[in-house]
Amino acid sequence: MMRQSFNLFYENDSESFIPLPYWADFFVTLGYVIAGAGVAERRSVMALAVPTRAYVAALVGIGIVIRRAEAQDDAPVSALDHFNWLCSHDVGTPVLIERGDNKYEPGVIWEPKVWVQGGEPRLVVKTATGGNLIYKLPVQLCLKVEISSRKPSRLPTNPRLKSIERNIGFVEKVMQGCNIGKMICRTQPDVVIIGRLWALLNETNQTDFAVRDHTGNFEIGVLNDILAVKKFSGHKHSYRSDVLPAHGKLSHILPHILFPTVTVFDGATGFLKWRDSTRQSDWIVILDRTDNYIDEAAKIISTAYLGYRDHLDVSDLGPAPKGIEFVCYRESQ
Repeated sequence: MMRQSFNLFYENDSESFIPLPYWADFFVTLGYVIAGAGVAERRSVMALAVPTRAYVAALVGIGIVIRRAEAQDDAPVSALDHFNWLCSHDVGTPVLIERGDNKYEPGVIWEPKVWVQGGEPRLVVKTATGGNLIYKLPVQLCLKVEISSRKPSRLPTNPRLKSIERNIGFVEKVMQGCNIGKMICRTQPDVVIIGRLWALLNETNQTDFAVRDHTGNFEIGVLNDILAVKKFSGHKHSYRSDVLPAHGKLSHILPHILFPTVTVFDGATGFLKWRDSTRQSDWIVILDRTDNYIDEAAKIISTAYLGYRDHLDVSDLGPAPKGIEFVCYRESQ
């Protein structure tokens, strides 16, 4: 079901918060729609020609992360499935144990990993609290354990419950009822944006956005609070997205990333270079009309479109803003 509104505001030149213009809300909705349109073994492709790429990829990414978080909540994992997933990781894998109020205790999966007590399997976890305690957690309690993206060389010597360093209030209001604890502590690569790192860093971290609550007060944050970009957030945090340079060396980068549900090509250069390495994900291709390589990229997309005419339903998207054109279709992977 389509959301009625994303309720986002941005700070204008007068330092006042005003609602996102239609074109910006359109791009958030676009990411939301494409992330919810996936079909197994059938890639969804959306290609857009825009007057300028400023903020487009970041806003599209927000929509993708919101929809993927909702999908995660719509398909709850059973305690046993989650237990088995945790047990599939190696001894020494860092974890976070939920203690309530968005507090998480760090630890690692410990030897012998699975302990059988009274005929019931338990996960062995070592924490730093109270002098390196070892817990043997029953299957049901393992729902409070998540894999952490942090890879410490050792457990902290001064253990304490830690807060994940994101603006939780802003995240909660944007996500509108999603499981925030699960979103904050679990890594889930929803989207990779391939484009200009300096521009994406500025757009996701240096510009204030806000959500207004029922009392009329604003909760202020940045887009990276939602996107949780791995490259910008640091390796000690879980992440929901990552950004890659359009001019990066594939042999150096590809072995170290997980490709997500959706790849967003922020410009023709990244699309031309990376498209053959990202065919396992859905595509959103953003083409600037002034780009030197737009004709080459458009020709590739047009050829694919003529060969794969399967319908992709984007009726929830609404009319494109003035100056923006798009084509969308579904193809075999």
